[in-house]
Amino acid sequence: MYNPRRAAAPPAGAGDDPRRSSADTEPFPADAERFPAGTEPSPVDPEFFPADAGRFLAAAARCLDNAGADSPRLTAEVLLAAACGMDRADLLKELLMSPRQLLDPTLAAKAFAFIGRRASGEPTAYIVGKKEFYGYLFTVGPEVLIPRPESELLVELASSAAPSCRHGADKAVFADFGTGSGCLAAVLDLELPDNWRGVALDISEGALRLASRNCRALGCGRIAFLRADFNYPPLREQSLNLLVGNPPYVSTEEYVLLPREIREHEPKTALVPFPARGPEGSTDGSEAALSIMRRAETLLKPGGVLLLEIGAHQGARLLSALRAGPWRETRLHADRAGRDRVLAARLRR
Repeated sequence: MYNPRRAAAPPAGAGDDPRRSSADTEPFPADAERFPAGTEPSPVDPEFFPADAGRFLAAAARCLDNAGADSPRLTAEVLLAAACGMDRADLLKELLMSPRQLLDPTLAAKAFAFIGRRASGEPTAYIVGKKEFYGYLFTVGPEVLIPRPESELLVELASSAAPSCRHGADKAVFADFGTGSGCLAAVLDLELPDNWRGVALDISEGALRLASRNCRALGCGRIAFLRADFNYPPLREQSLNLLVGNPPYVSTEEYVLLPREIREHEPKTALVPFPARGPEGSTDGSEAALSIMRRAETLLKPGGVLLLEIGAHQGARLLSALRAGPWRETRLHADRAGRDRVLAARLRR
């Protein structure tokens, strides 16, 4: 999804050393020697440097395919572009005009390292340090979950609900529980009218630092950052008009079945509710959502809206719990794959 308001962000790898001239960092130096005919560069053996970009990509895609990575050719292009400090679109334009251009040896070595990390299971977003969400570019790292397209539904629903959450001409307040990279808080700050302000809450100090950095980069100026457990949020009663969250909702059984790259690299505390309360520390994944629902009963103003991302098999239970409380307009919203994804409700006036 393209958004023309997205703030410009430097491509991964750009600006690493301001002392280097543009000639030093040229990805495709014209005077580099070509490989002897028939020589195939390997994505794991640096003795083949320098390599022409076309054959590098072919070899890198094969390496990633053999490692079981998703979309190996696309991933190879993204990683090579990041190593060269370019957008993927610009890289493809260069290759279209001159497919046999040679890579600068230093940048080729960086790209080889990126390919090796992805082949070992590290997510592409962590390698390049960036991920797009709702048309905006966010810095990401292993201290936060990688933003996913399914969560954009929260933004769409929040934007639709916002006008009916306000009380007259008063300024309105939204809260993002478990903000992580700050993607939800930042986009709401940018998309909602100027009379809204926000609170981004997370228990992780590293996540809050990253969220604050992302918000500054995007020009968000109406968000307060609060380090706290969303099970015990230090907020005043009836201080919020809108509460959104993407809390941990993966069950113990589901977690062991997640792809290796998620289990080994993304923070478990952002995936699985903790502390687990079931037998032997097991969880069905709904604990965090239930806790936020209880807090929302006192934190939201009458008529305020709650929006929570949930697991695909938790909707019926959570909807039943809402309907037993002081809520109306309770419903489930499906993602583009047709799975229950967002739980929505309005506090009775």
